[in-house]
Amino acid sequence: MLRLRLRPLAAHRLSCAAGVREIEAINDARWQLADAEARFRNYLDTQSHLIARRHADGRLIFANRAYCSAFGVVAAEIVGTLFQPKTLAIENQRDGCPINGFTVELVETQQGALWIAWDDQRFIDASGQVEFQRMGRDVTDDRRTMSDLRQARAQAEAANQAKSRFLAAMSHEIRTPMTGILGMTGLLRDTPTTLDQQTYLRAVDESARALLGLVDEILDFSKIEAGKLELACHEFSLRECVAKAVALLAPRADAKGVAVSWSIDADVPEIVVGDEARVRQILLNLLSNSVNFTDVGRITVTVRRDVPEHQPCEPSHVAIEIRDTGIGLHADAIDTLFNDFEQGASLEKRHSSGTGLGLGISKRLARAMGGDISAVGCLGGGATFTAVLRLPTAIPQTSAGDELAAAVRSAASISRQSLTGARNLRILVAEDNEINALLACRIIEKMGATATRVGNGRAAVMAVASSIGSGGPYFDLILMDVFMPMMNGIEATTGILALFAEHRELGLPVAPIIALTANAYPEDRQRCLDAGMCDYLAKPFDAAQLITVIAKWVTPMAHQSAYLTLVAS
Repeated sequence: MLRLRLRPLAAHRLSCAAGVREIEAINDARWQLADAEARFRNYLDTQSHLIARRHADGRLIFANRAYCSAFGVVAAEIVGTLFQPKTLAIENQRDGCPINGFTVELVETQQGALWIAWDDQRFIDASGQVEFQRMGRDVTDDRRTMSDLRQARAQAEAANQAKSRFLAAMSHEIRTPMTGILGMTGLLRDTPTTLDQQTYLRAVDESARALLGLVDEILDFSKIEAGKLELACHEFSLRECVAKAVALLAPRADAKGVAVSWSIDADVPEIVVGDEARVRQILLNLLSNSVNFTDVGRITVTVRRDVPEHQPCEPSHVAIEIRDTGIGLHADAIDTLFNDFEQGASLEKRHSSGTGLGLGISKRLARAMGGDISAVGCLGGGATFTAVLRLPTAIPQTSAGDELAAAVRSAASISRQSLTGARNLRILVAEDNEINALLACRIIEKMGATATRVGNGRAAVMAVASSIGSGGPYFDLILMDVFMPMMNGIEATTGILALFAEHRELGLPVAPIIALTANAYPEDRQRCLDAGMCDYLAKPFDAAQLITVIAKWVTPMAHQSAYLTLVAS
């Protein structure tokens, strides 16, 4: 019986021992949890970020030392309360975009108003209760820096715009007298002169055109720097483009005894698509560079197909290689050769000229065309420049429009023949510059036409109104300067077209209006066309250019086109 009584007692003792061990384990776990929590809170207290933890109802559970210091509070006093710092402004965005859980606030602190970037996170505690932790970082200096950068960027953009406006204005101011210089030189060369006078006139013409080239380079550089470079896209003959560029530079090379030759591989397409003027500009810059630094030997231009390594299936690249036997290149100069305002390391022994922008502009133009320019050579061994350009092959198209184009060309040809005096054209010249007006009038008179000159846009409108009101004679064409006093060319064009629209019932032939302006930017041309002008001739121009544009627009077909444009408007 004694044994029977002892067994339940032993079992009870064993059960009590197990319970004690479980309690001890739970206490150990609680102690470890409390210790971990204390360690975690101590860790949070050492952080420079502002950290606060709250219950779902907003009551504070914890606030680290940085948080309390920033707002001048004591943790023991605010824990369990709904304490919130005073907010002066709030943003809910990151990098300008709204974002959940991220807020930027301007709050009142012990150090004054500061911008704090808060990052809010949601947690579930051990008991399953929802808690929210907010961690803040002082971003006042960052915002100030960003503000300063934005302000600096705005100032830089404003300065860049001011520079562009200045260069455009200077271009206009230079081109206007240049028109008189080149135009009057051309007229004077057509008069009886001695051989010496012809030599002097040729020198004046060449110097003026060289100066104009420098102005164009500076304008191109300005447009590229401003990111406003726009490339045209039309069909043109690559062979003809190369031939004209070589023909233009060949006399300079021939004068030095340097031969210039060119060739195009058979697989290079005859007609390509791209910006012909810019391709010619690259060619002229590279050829001019070779002519400048080649005193003996020859210059060869070779055009071939080029397939870029990174685009093996792209057949539209053309390589134009200019090889010379000139003074060559320093090995250490090749890397900087295409930098802006560089004129080559070998120039210290030569007469330097130009802006040093030609090669740099050419390289940027080539890259804008999907290609590049490279140079190789050695001192005393000549140099080779290779321009790779993306010029897709034009797709042949035939349509009824070909007949119309042929008719236009035929009409223009007939008109040019008739401009020698067979038809007494009446042309209105609106130009405030006395010399340029005299030049235009003299060219018109040499054509056998009659020129009527006015000095501003308002006088141009009044002259057209007078011709309409008196029943004629009407003007066959109007040459319109853009920048004039009292009323500019754009306003005058609008007024003249309004006069024709007002008297539409009379069926009057609408006089084509041609812009003559020293503003040479493509957007200037577009602005004139948008205003209702039919064509655009940039200053400076010569007699041949002016006669060509007049011939283009005095045909009956041109008058009909101008009338249809007016009716459509």
